[in-house]
Amino acid sequence: GHYDQQMYSVFGNQDWLGGYMAVALVMAWTQAGTRRVPRSELFVLLLLQLVIGVALMMSGCRSAWGAALVGLGISRLVTRQWRQSLLLGAPLAAIVVACLIYAWDETTARVLRLFTEAETGGRVRLWIWDAAAGKFMEHPLAGIGPGLFAWASPHYMGAALAAPRGTEHAYNEAWAMHAHSEPLAILAEGGIVGLLLAIGFVI
Repeated sequence: GHYDQQMYSVFGNQDWLGGYMAVALVMAWTQAGTRRVPRSELFVLLLLQLVIGVALMMSGCRSAWGAALVGLGISRLVTRQWRQSLLLGAPLAAIVVACLIYAWDETTARVLRLFTEAETGGRVRLWIWDAAAGKFMEHPLAGIGPGLFAWASPHYMGAALAAPRGTEHAYNEAWAMHAHSEPLAILAEGGIVGLLLAIGFVI
């Protein structure tokens, strides 16, 4: 009952739903971009995109929207299926516009709120990122240790608020168990060594 968005899910909250829909959309586009898709399969993909697109937009999760945009862009650069991008992108754009128009509170209003004093989500994340950066700055070589982000958060988040620019942060009483940024989490917990190991795993 304490969630203000209309879309909810069994994942725990609407933001998780948006995140999973963003991943699903990028996976669908990437899979279609690896080969020439038959018309019958393209029709199914368009129907799937309709469901995913509406769920993604109605989740109201702005970070999921951004993740989807970045993922789709990278997918197109890798697969280079520009004609299929147009065939899939035009209906997806129509879905987005329809949701912006007919679900104002869940879509457009949330975008516009980014530029007002009422917006706190982004500023809270900046506070968490500031604390994560503080952990790294104090332990640049090996970090504070794997899995210790949540344990060390109260100290470093308090220090971020007590810093000269701490008054610019929006804050709450929630316990920050995650950095809300994987690169910062790696740097905070593993330092430069952890970052090099992470790059090694990717390569």
